[in-house]
Amino acid sequence: MGDSNLVEYRIELSATFDVDITSSVLGSPGLDRAGVEELIEKDWMWISADKHILQESSWELTAFHEKEPIQSRSDAPHIGESSDAIVIGMDSIAERAWVVLVTRGATVDCPPEIYRSMGRAVFEAERWASTLSSGDVEVERPFDGRWRVGEHDVRLVEIDWMVVDAPWVGTFWDRSGNPDPEALLLQDRQDALAWVMRPPMPGLEPHAVVQEPWRVSATHLVRDEEVSSDAQLAKLVN
Repeated sequence: MGDSNLVEYRIELSATFDVDITSSVLGSPGLDRAGVEELIEKDWMWISADKHILQESSWELTAFHEKEPIQSRSDAPHIGESSDAIVIGMDSIAERAWVVLVTRGATVDCPPEIYRSMGRAVFEAERWASTLSSGDVEVERPFDGRWRVGEHDVRLVEIDWMVVDAPWVGTFWDRSGNPDPEALLLQDRQDALAWVMRPPMPGLEPHAVVQEPWRVSATHLVRDEEVSSDAQLAKLVN
């Protein structure tokens, strides 16, 4: 999906057993209720998965609102703005947490894992490195918080933490294939979708967009080179 005229529709739904759902979908500008309902029907698999309700549940659209075109948002992050770990969509910071990422090249290969204990996070990162090695590939430790196993990297990233029911973690890959930020904590799929669709430079249009129940990503072309924003539903380990 590479339509440059996509806009975000914030939606409110009432599902089976009086479950209220707030989410978002992407579509062409100026859609009426029927058009938005078609988008929801198409995206219902990941909307329901994100909210932990049965895909077979019935739903009714109670409200919707068209936001400004995603490629022209004034709050979009720009190339050159960076932070190792960021929290968006939340009002305050409470504690610390640690994200374990398994990457290969400019790809997050496995669902991100969030740990509330640093010791547990280091232990699990070591286990990932050992598993990837299988005893045959050397595990390198170029610096604290990084394990290199062949073409894989296991990354340990400390982040600010807020209590989130179903957190997502976003990674931005720059033109050199480096992640910056490595781990960006997102409140839910709605925040994740909004984040990946923000252009890295003003006026850029998405070159490609991927949406799955557990992953959303967008690729932009910057001076004929790809940069990508990827967000995945994380595994939270207390």
